[in-house]
Amino acid sequence: MSTTIQNTTILQRAKLPNLALNKPATASSFLGDGYKVEYGNNGNPSNFWVPKYRNQLTSPEEISWWQVDLGMQHPRIVRIELVGRQDDGAGNGWALTRYNFAILGSNDPEMNQYVLLGEQLDPLPFNGTYVLELPEEVSFRYIRASKLVREAWNEVDFAIADLRVRGYAK
Repeated sequence: MSTTIQNTTILQRAKLPNLALNKPATASSFLGDGYKVEYGNNGNPSNFWVPKYRNQLTSPEEISWWQVDLGMQHPRIVRIELVGRQDDGAGNGWALTRYNFAILGSNDPEMNQYVLLGEQLDPLPFNGTYVLELPEEVSFRYIRASKLVREAWNEVDFAIADLRVRGYAK
């Protein structure tokens, strides 16, 4: 039995399995035990990954990124959702965390070769979710969310409460 992904509706795509749920993840850094890398895809948006402030890094030019290893060579990916930080602990809605980021796909864990799948240049609304509906299915083992520019010397510039990769295992 074959499944035609291109003809699925948006609602059906949103109900597809999350291929990234609890899969191994890596990141440019993490701020501390309260903001671990694995919080970016554990299915619980009340905790989240946050990178270190730039002034805490050995190389302040480093751009923040978070990446998941789907653990399979040929997944059929049709939708990616990035849920940002869902609280307002800083009193400002963490504006820097909700724009100037891209979603990349690759079969190389180092991302030496990648495909730009989508980007968010304007701020998402507070508590918003970035939804990338792919016009055609793609197949990548690694999905990375990366800031496009360096921001904030002593503030959080990115946060991921949940990154979901919707699609089929094969």
